[in-house]
Amino acid sequence: MSIKVTVKEKRPGCFIIAPVGPIDTDTHQALAEKIDPLVGPYTKAIILDMAGVDYISSIGLSLIFRVKQALEGQGSAFVMVRVQPNVQRIFKAVKMIPSSMFATLQEADAYLDAYLKDVGENKI
Repeated sequence: MSIKVTVKEKRPGCFIIAPVGPIDTDTHQALAEKIDPLVGPYTKAIILDMAGVDYISSIGLSLIFRVKQALEGQGSAFVMVRVQPNVQRIFKAVKMIPSSMFATLQEADAYLDAYLKDVGENKI
């Protein structure tokens, strides 16, 4: 299987990353190649839109949590949206449900608006 990953800058320093396909041993590197360059001091937030992901393996979980930890360590936000039920079950099974998981992009936007207001828009 393969994965397609699109990246869109929603506003300066805020990115939406939308993978389509499974995140597993065969595909995690393609996702990492798109997401890793965005983990830097200029990034305020990353929204991972999981609507197109129907399976995630342990290596995919590891990638997501590595990115989440790196972003939060630099004061940036990481949120996940539109996580499919079968993928949510995997997060629950390993007891790694991110607190910033939202059903819609609108919910994520509201969260990020409040977050960026708290940390200051001129974070960069």
